[in-house]
Amino acid sequence: MNNLSLNLYTSFCRQVDALEKTRVKSDILFSKKYLAHKDINIIYSGLFIELVTIFERFIEDLFIQIATNDNAHPAANVKSKIQVKTKKTCSGIIKGDKLYVDWLPFDKTQKRALHFFSVGRPFSLISNLDANKLAQISTIRNSIAHKSPHSRQKLEKITKSINLKTQSPYLASLYLRHIYRSNPSQTYFEMHYLIIKSIAHQLIIK
Repeated sequence: MNNLSLNLYTSFCRQVDALEKTRVKSDILFSKKYLAHKDINIIYSGLFIELVTIFERFIEDLFIQIATNDNAHPAANVKSKIQVKTKKTCSGIIKGDKLYVDWLPFDKTQKRALHFFSVGRPFSLISNLDANKLAQISTIRNSIAHKSPHSRQKLEKITKSINLKTQSPYLASLYLRHIYRSNPSQTYFEMHYLIIKSIAHQLIIK
């Protein structure tokens, strides 16, 4: 793994690991009754949005890095199909006339990568299973950020198998706090955090 890729991935891990540490500290404070239910739900919502935002920034940075530097990725078969000299120029090409670019759901990134990189690598190498996991993560994030009836309905499809208060405005947080397995004990937030870290690692090493 070369320095460019390693530095990018190391910085990403440092940021998301800090979020996970904050989550653990918050759970401890909640268990000791220093935080109310509303407080812990708000914290979980904020942490999850930040988690996804950091991951999207990582995807964008990696995408632009590979597009502007042939030696940015350790895999010899990961090459840019176009010649772009600066990150600013590359960012402008990607955005076009849009103010911002959606990197999730991940199929948007994979389709974009086909225009920029040989066979879309490394983004095309992420399996459909993992891409579907990211689609679910995007759905949860959108339900927190937008709070529309449509996003709520999509979230309820994810949480329907769990006995939660479906009328609660903090349904996403209740889901993220829910223990999905007991040995070792892990919440759904932890599960998604680990999925995101795993996919980020795959993008660097494939």
